[in-house]
Amino acid sequence: VEIKTQKNSQMGESNEDVAKITPPSRGLDPLERFKTMKPFLVVDTVSPDSPAERAGLRKFDEIIKLGSINCENQTPEALRNTVAHSEGKPMELIVKRGNNGSGKLEKLILVPKRWRGQGLLGCFLKPVT
Repeated sequence: VEIKTQKNSQMGESNEDVAKITPPSRGLDPLERFKTMKPFLVVDTVSPDSPAERAGLRKFDEIIKLGSINCENQTPEALRNTVAHSEGKPMELIVKRGNNGSGKLEKLILVPKRWRGQGLLGCFLKPVT
């Protein structure tokens, strides 16, 4: 779908703006692009009433994407910075859930914030070995 809008060209103003709008693809799995990515963290514990629990994170979930971090650009420092700079803001997580090897991919929204427990997430994450 292409939408064109034309500005009024009176008095020497700009004469045309063009905006392209692409409709969402139909029938494609929005998580398809993550299927080939490797998890880099695994959830070891999730504290009750924590931001992680509210987001739906579960023990043994394998994290493929946490905000802008994935297996290709993850470092402990990048992880800490991403979480700290996302305090109070929704952060997208892509997790692999299930222990049969195939694992189902799920998208979760986690909002790091201060709560009654430690940290901003309320979960303990371990590197995938």
